[in-house]
Amino acid sequence: MIFRRLKVSDATFRFALPHLHVAQAQKETTYNEALLRIDGLLHCAVQDELQTAPNATPAESGKMWLIGGLPTGEWQGRAGMIAYWTGSAWRYFVPQPGMEIWHIGAAKALRFINNDWQSAQPVLPAAGGSVVDIEVRSQMEALIGELRAIGLLPS
Repeated sequence: MIFRRLKVSDATFRFALPHLHVAQAQKETTYNEALLRIDGLLHCAVQDELQTAPNATPAESGKMWLIGGLPTGEWQGRAGMIAYWTGSAWRYFVPQPGMEIWHIGAAKALRFINNDWQSAQPVLPAAGGSVVDIEVRSQMEALIGELRAIGLLPS
């Protein structure tokens, strides 16, 4: 039997979590970097969408921002990415198709679809028609209200 050495990439494919390697020195550094990235991506929530990096302090460690479409300064060239402040440096996440984040400032969910962050559009209440069904309309209003309350539909 012939054994071939497989080439292992340095990081995972989707979110660039670093791999540990055989005989690697200081594995804790690689491991801690992976945990830091997982911590940012798990139930991801951004403060707001900004064009330029805020003057974040160590007290704001763990906060994240969505980088706007025309970023400047330190964020230039990173449009649409998620910036994660780790207390002394920024980490950046490239969004993946179907990824969902919570926008704290707007109180709504955003989903990355067709290379853009999108949210649900408002649903107008039922109106008109030749037959008015009061029970159906009240149930629809209740459903729309619940979807708004959990952030799936805008207010």
